[in-house]
Amino acid sequence: MVPFLVANFVHSDDNWTKSLLEEEAEQTYREWKRRTDSMSKVYTEDLQKIATKETFNDLFKVEDGQFPKLLIAFLQKDVTIETMVILNNIFDFIRIWDKKISDDIIYPKMSRKIRKYGAFLAVNVDKYKILTKETLLGD
Repeated sequence: MVPFLVANFVHSDDNWTKSLLEEEAEQTYREWKRRTDSMSKVYTEDLQKIATKETFNDLFKVEDGQFPKLLIAFLQKDVTIETMVILNNIFDFIRIWDKKISDDIIYPKMSRKIRKYGAFLAVNVDKYKILTKETLLGD
């Protein structure tokens, strides 16, 4: 039951008890299960979409309080929340973004969601560090 609830609360902030009984909630759970079952593949595909060895550090830079490229990619659904959690577990960038991003409407919700979801997502940080290096360096 917990995975079902996690999947639906991560998917949408507007869940009501009744909405969790509808077919859409079941579909959301199935999609979440598929993503988390193949998390290494999804993570690698996300990294390949957004970064190269040369551009990787630029993804995290906050300039003049504006959203960094990684957050924009997430908001545009080019990157999954699972990838955001994994990257945050490796690089701990949310803590820095919380201090540097000036937006107080959209960003606080995204930051909270990524941090809270991280507690429910089992991530082997060492495995994903290696995967990140291999993906960016092409090893």
